[in-house]
Amino acid sequence: SDLDRYLMLRIKLRIWLSSVMSCVILTSVFLTSAYAQDTNAGQFSAGKNQLAIGGGTSSISDHSYLILQGRFGHFIRDGLILEMGMQGWIPLSDDALSIYVLSPGVTGYLYQLGPFVPYAGIFYQYAISKLEFEAKSALGARGGLLVQQGSSHLGIGVRVTQGVECGESCRAINPEISF
Repeated sequence: SDLDRYLMLRIKLRIWLSSVMSCVILTSVFLTSAYAQDTNAGQFSAGKNQLAIGGGTSSISDHSYLILQGRFGHFIRDGLILEMGMQGWIPLSDDALSIYVLSPGVTGYLYQLGPFVPYAGIFYQYAISKLEFEAKSALGARGGLLVQQGSSHLGIGVRVTQGVECGESCRAINPEISF
């Protein structure tokens, strides 16, 4: 019945949120203990800003899109950044509608480990469009590893997003690659 499906969805969402929150709490504990070390945070220092831009392509309902994205962040503490991201999905065909995605979040970096910097974070996403989506709101977690060389880095990780209004059909797992 619809009630049973609704209750199962709520249970699955709570389990998923509990898992994400457990990861965040464990990461916070690990980061807090790591802050006790006296290590130069460099590009991860409190007060520094970060700007990232990127792009790619994707398709929804047989329509192709060019995706342009940007993210601005401010380190509120050594290794801990508050971020705001935005994506613009630009249709490559005349009959498709544009999509915009806002995404605030927080990410922690374990810069104390030298050139290998693990990171973990959580975020919220909200899609703005005239398209009908199964889930306009989503929660997510991300994690990975940056390898630093001077002031540049190579990063690889994974990003998991779960739609708030729907079940497993709204779960996405994507790679993250950064330079």
